[in-house]
Amino acid sequence: MTNKTDFELFCLAVSAINGCEVCVRSHEQVVTAGGISEDQVHDAVRIAATIQAAAVSLEMNGLGAIISM
Repeated sequence: MTNKTDFELFCLAVSAINGCEVCVRSHEQVVTAGGISEDQVHDAVRIAATIQAAAVSLEMNGLGAIISM
């Protein structure tokens, strides 16, 4: 089980992918108050964006169905 700060960091990454600035700011406040640095926040968002880009690329190339088998 993760703690609240970890959960909020996951939520922040999802909010960034979904483009919800209000949600990003809200989750960012919680994670920085929980001890996560700004650099760690930026790293989490970059990792989420990279995973999202890879998923979109695989889906566009028809590989998403093969991988999910």
